[in-house]
Amino acid sequence: MKSLVIDSCFLADESFALILEGIRLQTPPSAGRLYLKQIVYANNKMGPKALGVLEKIIPSLAVFQINNVKMPTSSTKALIAQLGTGKRLQKLRLSNINLNDDASIAPLFDLVAS
Repeated sequence: MKSLVIDSCFLADESFALILEGIRLQTPPSAGRLYLKQIVYANNKMGPKALGVLEKIIPSLAVFQINNVKMPTSSTKALIAQLGTGKRLQKLRLSNINLNDDASIAPLFDLVAS
């Protein structure tokens, strides 16, 4: 699978983490990196459990979009920090994800400038 789109499925943090871990475990170690290149996640929830798995997946992504995702401020900050590891990231869309403080916005500026 190269693309994952999950929209309005009423997923909680734990459920999204399980889906991501399943995808990650399907990639053979000999592949070197995940086949998954795009994640679009919208109208669901995300927190520390999903972020723990995303940390392993983001370096392989070319497209990452999250829209209208309910997440605590601490998870938003952690996500922005993880995005810096996405060396293949070509398209990033963050919409309505609780980006409301300098601690989240400043690292995002650094990411865009790099």
